[in-house]
Amino acid sequence: MDSPAGETCRNVRPGGGCAAYATRPTICRTFLCQWMLKPALPENFRPDLCGVMLSADGSPDRPCLLASCDPADPEAWRREPMHGFLKHQSRTQWPRLAVMAAAGRRYWLITPDEDCDLGEVPPGYGIEVDQFADGRADVRMSPRPDRTTVLK
Repeated sequence: MDSPAGETCRNVRPGGGCAAYATRPTICRTFLCQWMLKPALPENFRPDLCGVMLSADGSPDRPCLLASCDPADPEAWRREPMHGFLKHQSRTQWPRLAVMAAAGRRYWLITPDEDCDLGEVPPGYGIEVDQFADGRADVRMSPRPDRTTVLK
């Protein structure tokens, strides 16, 4: 829908919903968030109830669990039980899986030990994350016109 990465689609209606729902593109018609793909996730993780949409990002060899927040509630990922779930995923999947939260252009890397505020990603930039077995992470931002999160 010509929306840059990290920006809300221009068709999002105030209060929720899609103004172009009937004519939305294939990518919107076929996208399924993790709540829809993982039946074990509880009802209170439904995006419209918790303000967070969980999605798979990254690449097959370097996956990322991304918790995208409603721009009207940018810290929704910090509320329980969502924060506990994200920390659990980080603790049990580190360093194979990166766990991140986003609100608009602002990103956080959720490590087993802390939540790292990465700040705002400039337009046209991406995030590169290297995770190490000892719990450390190396995070860089670099020009990437094709995507926001790039995990190495």
